[in-house]
Amino acid sequence: MELLIVMGITMMLGASAIGYSRSGEEMLNLQMSVQKVLSDVNQVASYALSSPGRKSNPNERYCGFGIHFTPGSETYVVFGDVKPSGLDQRCSNSDKKYVLGTDDILYESTLKHSKIDSDPSDVLFVPPDPIRYVNGVTSTNSVEIIIRGRGTQPTSSVCINPIGQATIKRGTTCS
Repeated sequence: MELLIVMGITMMLGASAIGYSRSGEEMLNLQMSVQKVLSDVNQVASYALSSPGRKSNPNERYCGFGIHFTPGSETYVVFGDVKPSGLDQRCSNSDKKYVLGTDDILYESTLKHSKIDSDPSDVLFVPPDPIRYVNGVTSTNSVEIIIRGRGTQPTSSVCINPIGQATIKRGTTCS
């Protein structure tokens, strides 16, 4: 009888450990995704400070650097905002957001086991300050990039304040 009780307790503890490890794995995957987005946001802000030349023409500068998020997707694009074509090719006339086929894709990132679940699709930094644009307009509010894990759906956020500093917020919204 005692052996059955010990075996029952052991099985219950084993089952709870399996559930806990799966939950821990989901949180670890979410945190890795959040760190990747945070790193890329900081990389884009540093691009705006250094203003590297275009790949196709190193003597020509980008009007800005940004990240294009597709809500519900696991991928996002880091891009260089290209001067508008036509007669008036000044950066001040740029749309300040990602345009497929017009702007240069610097690289694409894919999150593993997480997806972007946020409203702003474009965050752009314009040299030399860098000035931050959200979806093509300047903003004095913090921007929240929500990253949602799979499974039990934990979330975490990367917050970008008006001067471009990015931080991680867990379980709360950016203020």
